[in-house]
Amino acid sequence: MKTFNTDVIDLYRIYTSTSSDRGGIATSIEALQQAKNEGKIKAIGLTAHNQAMLVEMLRTYPELDYLFFPYNFRHQKFSPVTSVHAVSWGQLKATTSPLPLQKPMLQDCVFVPCPDPEFANLVRERGVGLIAIKPFGGGGLLGLKPDDPLLEPLEDAGANLPQAALKFVLGAEEIASTIPAMNSIGEVEENVGALRDDGMSQAEIQLLQIYADAAEQSNGKYLPEKYQWLENWKV
Repeated sequence: MKTFNTDVIDLYRIYTSTSSDRGGIATSIEALQQAKNEGKIKAIGLTAHNQAMLVEMLRTYPELDYLFFPYNFRHQKFSPVTSVHAVSWGQLKATTSPLPLQKPMLQDCVFVPCPDPEFANLVRERGVGLIAIKPFGGGGLLGLKPDDPLLEPLEDAGANLPQAALKFVLGAEEIASTIPAMNSIGEVEENVGALRDDGMSQAEIQLLQIYADAAEQSNGKYLPEKYQWLENWKV
């Protein structure tokens, strides 16, 4: 609090993994709950890169107010509240007419039942907030170079990969927010540009389909080594 010159911290979270010390987690959450009771913290959160760990933590600590978990157009293993996830991009691409370039909302895409009710039910029961991490797949999705002749006309139509990727995440009703990296003024402006409340255009949907197909074909090689674990979260 002294470092940030503030009297209260809005969001304070801890990180855990399957190898974490359970006693250490309990001690951390107990301390954070005390700070919250004293008005020093508004919300207690937890980050985990493993779905089983998220379920375990939700069951163990009802004090949690929010979770950080991976979610992007490639790694969308489940949609926690609606219990749906997108049909494979290849299937969607084959059944979606390329033009005219309209502006349907994201929910106009085709969806199928999601086979992961446990996490979804816990999220509803606990009423926790969800914040998406890795909206660009650790930067790997932005580094893909798919060889597709459709890319240029889609970009000419105003489709922008970083903004389309953020719109996809923010278009999920269950996601409260996301935390993309910003290392320059240009990247800040790029990210803010995704906040326009006009839904996803057909061109943006097609752009994500092309990049998702390229990611599938690369078998995870597009990801930095330290983010290979993200492939466990793909559809």
